[in-house]
Amino acid sequence: MSVHAISQVLGFSLNRQTDATTPVVDAKINKIRSFSGQQIPTVVDNVRVSDAGDSGKGDPFATFSLAVQRSVDIPSAQRRASDLDLLFALGNVMGAVSSAQPNPTTMPLLWEHTFVWQPVGDNSEAVYTTLIDQAGNPAADGWKKRITGVVLSQMAINGSVDDLTNLTWQGLAIKMEDVTLPVLGSVTPASFFKPVNATLAFGSNPAPDVSAKMSSFSLNLNRDPNLVWRAGQPISNTGFPLQADVGVQQATFGATLDVDNAQRLLAINDTEVEAVLTLISPDLVNGENKKVTITIPNAKMVEAPNNVNGQRVTNQIAINNDSIIKAPGGQPITIVVTTDIDNSELLVVA
Repeated sequence: MSVHAISQVLGFSLNRQTDATTPVVDAKINKIRSFSGQQIPTVVDNVRVSDAGDSGKGDPFATFSLAVQRSVDIPSAQRRASDLDLLFALGNVMGAVSSAQPNPTTMPLLWEHTFVWQPVGDNSEAVYTTLIDQAGNPAADGWKKRITGVVLSQMAINGSVDDLTNLTWQGLAIKMEDVTLPVLGSVTPASFFKPVNATLAFGSNPAPDVSAKMSSFSLNLNRDPNLVWRAGQPISNTGFPLQADVGVQQATFGATLDVDNAQRLLAINDTEVEAVLTLISPDLVNGENKKVTITIPNAKMVEAPNNVNGQRVTNQIAINNDSIIKAPGGQPITIVVTTDIDNSELLVVA
């Protein structure tokens, strides 16, 4: 089958599911985004069994084959890192958010959403959401699928001064099925962030501003969820997992900046530092720029070799999961999205 791939869009919600198998209500899957390259979710067989190896049949071929453990794979695809896309990805990867209005009287439309890692305790089940994948014309050569129990496993935010900030995410899901909902509408408007306006504060806490020297950055978040299969599933869901548990939560951060001996000595001396990356959007809310603030409060730098680009020497700054230090009662990383999108749907059950 051939599908006109330029018309592929994704419907999603900022809401979360009540549990792994109950989808978000259709009316709440009202955010529409496009992306670079195809992202076609597929059902994969995690475990398939047969009697091919049994003797006494007269030949080595199977008389039955059954997929006893299946899941839905959602491959990675790149999109522009808008405030809307970041709220969706951060909520479903990090799993916990608190929201506040810094000044509701003078800036009634401005919201700050602070994302942290979901606590892993007695209830280690991941956050679930629902997607609608539409490619081509569903009434002709295309399809429309509802993907339920979606768990984002990892995401990356990266950018350089010659492009907009980009976002990638990927994940897995409990179930995928055909649906006959109305055709998804046009792409939802959103605000984008320009790395040329980014600032990188790096050094002692609070970190001094050395931002003008940065030319590129990358942040990766990974939580490696674990699928759980159980007996007693409904016949319609046979073979698909019952739930997904939060796995190992990890983060890595890197940046390229002009060599500064003070920052290089921080790495050489194994000094504990704070890293703060701020991404700015040209769009305003109540006179304030929309922005994203990524803070790693306590970390050690992993020193990397210098590079020569023409006549300019740059240094690679790296922080990984082995060098991020979690202070008692603190957070290893926090990400704040400042936007005009409120918290009425953000990780709210629907």
